[in-house]
Amino acid sequence: MASPLFIVSSGRSGTAMLVKALSNCKEIIIEHEYMIGEIQTLSVLKYNNLIDDKDAIHILKNVYLNLIKECPAKLWGDSSNKLSWLIKELIYIFPNAKFIFLVRDGRKVVSSYYNKLKNECYDDYSNNIMGNFIRNPLKAIQPPKEKKYWWPHPVVGSVKEKEFRDYDQFSRICWYWSEVNNVIIRDLNYVPASQYMFVKLEELSSNKSIAKNILDFLDVKWFSDFHSIFNRPHNVNIPIDFDLSDVQIEKFYNICSEMMEILGYQKDKYYKVVY
Repeated sequence: MASPLFIVSSGRSGTAMLVKALSNCKEIIIEHEYMIGEIQTLSVLKYNNLIDDKDAIHILKNVYLNLIKECPAKLWGDSSNKLSWLIKELIYIFPNAKFIFLVRDGRKVVSSYYNKLKNECYDDYSNNIMGNFIRNPLKAIQPPKEKKYWWPHPVVGSVKEKEFRDYDQFSRICWYWSEVNNVIIRDLNYVPASQYMFVKLEELSSNKSIAKNILDFLDVKWFSDFHSIFNRPHNVNIPIDFDLSDVQIEKFYNICSEMMEILGYQKDKYYKVVY
């Protein structure tokens, strides 16, 4: 039986690059967003308290357990921002699992989601349908298992719920970035400190020693071309670096200032990505 590895993040943070790099290691079999339709739906239901722990664990076992048991490699991994909402359940099923928490400057993440995913992420139409279901799960029809619908909303009755209803698409994405990182930080408390690693994409790209630390953490052998993969962006459907407007910057900091400070980005300059 392989040891499980889960890469969690907000998405748009270099997870596809990390998967590509790790997949070149003979000791690791790793997927990017394995069974995404099932996992994305589960993540929203769990975060919004529409499924209990027992049922969530049952679904995750059906997705991963036999796959990991039969894996011939040392490690079997999955990388998905949807797993970020399911850390407690994953460590319960797999007490020996390792987690890599990959983060990126929130301004770049939000810009990427807003400008590159467009109507796949918190667009008004899909967001209204999802919101109606979350508020009225016994009466409203559950949305189809399509990516554009299944994004978390603030929990019904929470402080942010009413405010979120008045957000535009950009502000909803800002809330998402802040909250998913908040949930990851909170739920990694259930994971032994020796079994998770915090990595900044910006440092991984610029510092070869960070790449070596990842392989040391996973207890696999270093291979020479591992770090070179991080020199250029991957999983890029639109190879353009979009700036944020002054209005967008103000909206971002109104929602994300605290998380930027927690993750150590508050004083960082806004950088350009070269494709």
